[in-house]
Amino acid sequence: MPTTRSATKQNSTNKSKPASKKQAAKATKHEDATAESNQPSEKETPKANKANSASKPTTPLERGKAKLERNRGATKSQAPTPNSSAKRKAPTADDNTTIQNARKKAKSTGKATKQAHFSRDSTTDLEKPIMINRSPVLQLWGAVVAQFLHPDEPWSTCLSIGGSIAQLCAISKGRAIGQVAPKDESADAEGKRKKGKQESKKESRVIEVMGFPQQIQDAVVMMDGKPKPLKEELLQGKFGGASNYEKAMKAMEDGLQSWTGDKDELDGKAFHMYEKFRPDVAAGGAGWGRKGELNLHKVKSTIER
Repeated sequence: MPTTRSATKQNSTNKSKPASKKQAAKATKHEDATAESNQPSEKETPKANKANSASKPTTPLERGKAKLERNRGATKSQAPTPNSSAKRKAPTADDNTTIQNARKKAKSTGKATKQAHFSRDSTTDLEKPIMINRSPVLQLWGAVVAQFLHPDEPWSTCLSIGGSIAQLCAISKGRAIGQVAPKDESADAEGKRKKGKQESKKESRVIEVMGFPQQIQDAVVMMDGKPKPLKEELLQGKFGGASNYEKAMKAMEDGLQSWTGDKDELDGKAFHMYEKFRPDVAAGGAGWGRKGELNLHKVKSTIER
């Protein structure tokens, strides 16, 4: 009996050994399969290598772009981030006063610059000059001087005198620069002019203003036998309105007050005064009919002595 039991036990032990060997072999086979699945196959390896090689820059241009992108990233990473938690310092009363003074100074400087641009010669009123051409200025100046020299003449006659002086000067300059046709020297034209002058002299008188003899008939200046009135409304329009017209007239009249008692001397200098304060325009044909700045302070200061 003991012999049988030991034999049985030995047989069972021998049977268990082959079973454990099978399990070990099976486990080894499973590990090898797992390792093979984790490693790339021969077919997948070229694709992966190709993808990796495509991501790397190969040409100099691509390498330059890649380097630029890296530099930009480094710059952004080094840029300081704003501290949102930091509080701004509240301005003090002194700071506010300084800011207000700076604003006032800038505003006043800009205003002064603008006034100086519009009125370079003005030191008192600093008003904007009147943009106008020369002829209307001479018309008004001739009328004001005529009234100062001949206070008994009506204002309409003085306006006609101013218009006549301006027309004579315009014709003379226009012919000199070729803007006005030369005088007709034909016998027929000369005969007509003489006839007109003779007829106008029948009931006319002559007064002189700024060196220009003026033939007056029926309170109007006669030129070549024809009356030459000057409407004040048209003259006001050339000054840009009644306001500018009256300001210019007042500046002229105020300047003439210093010549009271010396009318003869004034009559000889009045036209030269105009040449000094008249609007500045280009010389010759370029300035013909052009507008310039008439500065009223310059007008008054030029007339005063």
